[in-house]
Amino acid sequence: MDVIQDLKKERKKLLMEVEGLLSLLAKPILVIDPDGQVVHANTASETIWRYSQVTLANKNIIELVNAPFLLELIKKGNPLREYPLELLDADGKNHSYTCRMHPLFVEKQVEGAILQFTEYVEQEAKEKSKKYITRYTFDDIRGNSQDITALKERAEKVAKGDSTILIRGESGTGKEVLAQAIHGASLRKDAPFVALNCAAIPESLLESELFGYEEGAFTGAKKGGRAGRFEIADGGTLFLDEIGDMPLYLQAKLLRVLQERRVERVGGAESIKVDVRVMAATHKDLESMISLKLFREDLFYRLNVIPLYVPPLRDRNEDLYELIYFFMSSFGKRFGKESKRFSSQALQKMFQYPWPGNVRELKNVIRRVALLTEGNEIQVDVLPLELSNHVKDYDRDEIVTQVNLDLMISLRI
Repeated sequence: MDVIQDLKKERKKLLMEVEGLLSLLAKPILVIDPDGQVVHANTASETIWRYSQVTLANKNIIELVNAPFLLELIKKGNPLREYPLELLDADGKNHSYTCRMHPLFVEKQVEGAILQFTEYVEQEAKEKSKKYITRYTFDDIRGNSQDITALKERAEKVAKGDSTILIRGESGTGKEVLAQAIHGASLRKDAPFVALNCAAIPESLLESELFGYEEGAFTGAKKGGRAGRFEIADGGTLFLDEIGDMPLYLQAKLLRVLQERRVERVGGAESIKVDVRVMAATHKDLESMISLKLFREDLFYRLNVIPLYVPPLRDRNEDLYELIYFFMSSFGKRFGKESKRFSSQALQKMFQYPWPGNVRELKNVIRRVALLTEGNEIQVDVLPLELSNHVKDYDRDEIVTQVNLDLMISLRI
């Protein structure tokens, strides 16, 4: 008899501990039996459903959640992760939440489940804040050459507006860095910066990535549909990289969105209003593409409201030393390496090279030599072959740069 009393006492204590733990959690949690009857509701659940814990414990899950399938999943013991559904409160109002379900098994039999609910809007905002943020500012655009200085000044002026911007320049010049800097200096800086590379996504998927799709729009479409990049960027900036690679039929749809400020999902009939600033970038000659009927002329003028051009590295040789110093310092700190300097021969090779890959190529070269160099001085043999084997004939205007190289290498980088 004492053993039974002790077991009852221990069970009661355990239940009290579980209830105490659930009450400390900020998210609403329901414990239900196999038939969907609520066994326990934590304190947070009262605020959401506007029922007391006692009232909630006398209700079935189908009275609280607008998702008939949920009861079937509970009986099958299927786990559930972040599934979107609607909660129905005491006033008859619906609230968008996601549900995570953990089934409860006793000797392989389903004895109920624990359901945790997360407000969908809150979760979506958190995902946006993590994924769609900028990493670069105007301070990350290094150089004091006339072209770069003029570019930064103009970009800072137009950042506060809402006009569409077309950024042009060769691959690797830093077009997305400039776009992020503009967004970060704009009135939309606290809203998402969403980037999409039009050349990196298969043509068959690009439309749904841009405009989203409704449930059942095509084979494999996600249940409940999916928002496109325009919807995700609502209130912020959408950066369309490699816009010259966008198919013609999508150019027509993009033009309509820019004109109407509304999108229609693939397979949908509803027109969704969006407030998005569009920035586009390309390394292609769009004027030639227009003459060849490969790019829409009307879209070009719609995008080219504010044109910006990022010059290639070979046209701003005076910025090269500052960029070398900046990247070397950055990678030195990252890799825990001591500061290094280039030998006169190695630095000469750096200045002779035309840098067809622009700043991106320079950054990768600095990363390589920072990792491979053991001592404090970087020699020619550590440089990539395309640099060490490159030979350039200097003209008279370049002799000044050559004469000053020995002075430059006296600075440790």
